[in-house]
Amino acid sequence: MPRDIPVGNGSVLVSFDKNYLLRDFCFPHIGEENHTSSEPFRFGVWVNGSFSWIPDGWEITKKYIEDSLVTDVELFHRQFGLRLKCNDFF
Repeated sequence: MPRDIPVGNGSVLVSFDKNYLLRDFCFPHIGEENHTSSEPFRFGVWVNGSFSWIPDGWEITKKYIEDSLVTDVELFHRQFGLRLKCNDFF
C-alpha cells in the first residue's frame, strides 16, 4: 500500500497512508523491523459527548511545510465544527 506522508531522520521512519493513519514505524534501522507490521494505528477525537475516529467524517488535507520534511496536515470535521492542525517531524 502506498504511503502518502513519510517522515524520518535516518534512524526512524514513520509513514502515514492517504487517510492519515500511521502505517509504518521503523526503528532503529529503517527497512528492517517495522513495529506496526503495516497494520494501521489511528486516533480519534471526543467532543461534547461524541466520538469520531480519524478519518471517519473528516476532511483531510496533507502536505509538507514548504522547504522542509515536516508534515502540514489539516483535519476538519463539519459536524463538530473542529479543525485540527498536525505537524510531524523527527
